[in-house]
Amino acid sequence: MRKASSVEHFPYKNSTNCYIEVALDGTVRNIAHKNKSDRNEIEAAYIRTCNRESRLFCAWPGNYSTNLFEIDDLNAFANAFGIIM
Repeated sequence: MRKASSVEHFPYKNSTNCYIEVALDGTVRNIAHKNKSDRNEIEAAYIRTCNRESRLFCAWPGNYSTNLFEIDDLNAFANAFGIIM
């Protein structure tokens, strides 16, 4: 597993990405991000991650394999999705 901050221009809004949120109690959520109607879900996951209630991951499919990244730069994530807090 890698950290998103290790990629110079991580494609946060790539439509083929799969966001996974893992709460401290082990609950796992798939976080939709492709449509405007998904905005509340993305913001809620961002807030929970900022509050250290969960961790956010992204499976980014490449040409030959899919890599799993921890979303560790929450400012970059928020900027990509236009989240203003």
